[in-house]
Amino acid sequence: MTNRFFLAIGVLLCSTLATVDAGEKKTPSITGLVSPCVPKDQFPLAVQKMREDKRDLLNIYLQDKAGYEAAKKAGAKIVNIPELNTFFVYYVHDGFQGMLEKRFFVIQHEQNENAYQSLLKMLPLIKGKYVGVVSVQWKIPVATGVTRDLETDALYQALSRAADYLGCHETARRNLAVWVGFGKAASYAADIAFLDRKTGNKNFVVYSCISGAIDESTQNVKDMLIVKYGQDPLEDAQFHLWAGKNHQRGYICEKQEQNEKTLSRLGALIDRYKGVGEDTEFFTNPACFNQIWQLWCNYKYEDIVKGQHKSPRSEYFRKLEEDPRNRGVDLQEILRSIPGVW
Repeated sequence: MTNRFFLAIGVLLCSTLATVDAGEKKTPSITGLVSPCVPKDQFPLAVQKMREDKRDLLNIYLQDKAGYEAAKKAGAKIVNIPELNTFFVYYVHDGFQGMLEKRFFVIQHEQNENAYQSLLKMLPLIKGKYVGVVSVQWKIPVATGVTRDLETDALYQALSRAADYLGCHETARRNLAVWVGFGKAASYAADIAFLDRKTGNKNFVVYSCISGAIDESTQNVKDMLIVKYGQDPLEDAQFHLWAGKNHQRGYICEKQEQNEKTLSRLGALIDRYKGVGEDTEFFTNPACFNQIWQLWCNYKYEDIVKGQHKSPRSEYFRKLEEDPRNRGVDLQEILRSIPGVW
């Protein structure tokens, strides 16, 4: 009787990590050892003192009242970062605190949108998956209809501060987050991965570029390519490059092909995907989002701490590359033959 009781409890706990919507096809759950929660008093004092705000300091809530009100109605919370002159808005579902493995996405909105709008687009995709979403504002208004980009170092600090906040105030797993950049925001991916390693924060386990290409002209990328930071400065950093069918044989597709070569030189792991089905819009096709989900579910805490996580597709590609019989062979063409990859 006792064994049956504990078995039932175990099944119940495991099932909470999978999709539970009635009639919805179940997706893989995030499994493995539960990563330890960092005690609140171990976070920087500035993070401990951060609090939820009613409105954002950039007054975007006035510029986009509909987005602001919809986000608040959905249960999103706003946190300002005055020293960086920006803010983030985040959402965690009602059952988040009861989860064993509290993970979250940290996203950068599209160029012509704001943090509220991108957060709202993500909510239908994470329904039933029991993860949180943090959306950081990186386009800073300077005049009516005019914005500037947050400087890269300040942007990374904002992303890291958001991760710290959820770790401190929501007891989330700050070292198992996924960074997602939409459109032009994807251009920051290599810099964010580099700074995440350089600072030792290691907030992110996957860097996802949606409908956008990585900027290879930044000083950080140039320095990495001339081996200023040693061989493989992005060793085993997992990148997810996504472009819909409307990008095929276009600028984004071509740039991502180049990104893949560059990231490989820097030691990163790359998974490139195309749109699924006839729908070319990422936010309206759950199958596209599930590609990131599948990658994320592969990451188990015990593998992270031991440095043993490897991407199956990237490992396969490396074996092809190392095989002397493949000299002069177009390995990209072989890679495209693997289901789900170009």
